Amino acid sequence: MLAPDPSTTESQLQSAGSTVSPVTEYCQALRTLVSPYQAYVPASAQQVLHQSQQDAKSWSGLCQRYTTGLPTAIVQVGNSYLQASGPLQTAADQLSMDPSDQNALSSLTQALSGVQQTLQEQLDTLHALQQDVVAFEQKIQQDEQQMTEVVNSLSGAALSAAQATLSTQFLQSNVLGPCIAIVSINSQINLQLTTMDAPEVVGVALLQALLSQLITLNGHATQALSAVLDSLSVLNVKYQAVLSDLAQATNDTLPAILQGLELQVSLQAWQQLVDYASGMLTPQQA
Repeated sequence: MLAPDPSTTESQLQSAGSTVSPVTEYCQALRTLVSPYQAYVPASAQQVLHQSQQDAKSWSGLCQRYTTGLPTAIVQVGNSYLQASGPLQTAADQLSMDPSDQNALSSLTQALSGVQQTLQEQLDTLHALQQDVVAFEQKIQQDEQQMTEVVNSLSGAALSAAQATLSTQFLQSNVLGPCIAIVSINSQINLQLTTMDAPEVVGVALLQALLSQLITLNGHATQALSAVLDSLSVLNVKYQAVLSDLAQATNDTLPAILQGLELQVSLQAWQQLVDYASGMLTPQQA
């Protein structure tokens, strides 16, 4: 009952990790690739450009929290369970022989409460991270909405041509880490953009394309984070339910509660997850 699903959780961690680098790439692109066109961008777009670049800078710290926060949460909760597994098993064995042993029941409850407290603390940390990731996305959405207003105020064949050119995959990246990337525009597409006679619309179209894609990519990161949070939240509810059951247990109901704990299954599952999540962290972070 208290065992996490290692396969599902590992898959969720892997999915979450894969969403980070694309966001990093497009944030870096916002910070660097529009700059050559900055002098040509219309006055109506200058403030949007400045604000979107400032918003993109904020991803760096958020990225570090995201990439370390998820595996760290699993490691912290898992280690809490591994440390409590001995006392848990001892208390459960004593209660199996004597359901009226109040000292053993107290030890069991105390050990489970410690794991649940760690789980709650990690959930609080991840919820704070989730709020900040959502807030980041909302800022980018606001930037994109303002940029769309600028685009709608412009018209012409040059703008349409720039938008058509940027409708394909134009970004090239050298990913040095989940939060570090070197980006450039595909050479053929860059040639088309730089030879257009209207650099002011190129900058506008490029900024809009980057913001639009960044919203999509950050949405993937938000969803992946939510999946991990949902799994840990469900587990937290199970711990709370067991603690409630133990508080009301009688000599007759206690054996069924003990059997449902599946302590050895939980021990193996948490050990597997701790090993997996630790592998996602550097030695300094683990």
